[in-house]
Amino acid sequence: MTIVAPTHAHGWWERARLQLVAGDVAGARNSLSAMLEISRDDDLRLQVSAALDALPWPTPS
Repeated sequence: MTIVAPTHAHGWWERARLQLVAGDVAGARNSLSAMLEISRDDDLRLQVSAALDALPWPTPS
């Protein structure tokens, strides 16, 4: 969906969700960041920012 309609925020949200299910936190972080770039909806941007803040950061090696 993000390839066909990259400006459709819902596709990025679903991609992030699936990436989290697969354990790809970095990918989910990238997808949510892409949402912030395309969305101008303040409520959606707050929701995405909260989701980004809730994601764990990788631990340094």
